[in-house]
Amino acid sequence: MIDKASADYLERRKIGSELKFERIKRQYSVLKVAKLLGISKESIRAYEDGLEDIPQKYLGKLYRLYAKHPDEIYITITKELAKTLKNARVASKFTLTDAANFIGIQPMSLSSCEKNVAKRISLDTCRKLEMLYSIKILND
Repeated sequence: MIDKASADYLERRKIGSELKFERIKRQYSVLKVAKLLGISKESIRAYEDGLEDIPQKYLGKLYRLYAKHPDEIYITITKELAKTLKNARVASKFTLTDAANFIGIQPMSLSSCEKNVAKRISLDTCRKLEMLYSIKILND
């Protein structure tokens, strides 16, 4: 049973409602988005209703799907991507400076990416971080 008063549920619900709003605004059917992501319609509905977390592998696909639209949903997806990358860095036991030096940017820039405040995460930076942390987010 899902605790609908929990912070996790409320956060998933917020993200899900933004995804649903964006899908309807762009006139994508649930079926079309499901085909683009390679998942079932039921999964899309579960993400939109906040019943399930959006897995990393679909987060990358959503990032690319909405990347050409710099609006609220893109910002939301980028925030989730930034959080995922920061969690991967911490789990891999890399300091901010170590990771920034490896990918060739300033630690302040990487910090801004992880907080999603000053700049968006470039595709090149994301790929280098995936390699460094041995994770896969942006599927080809």
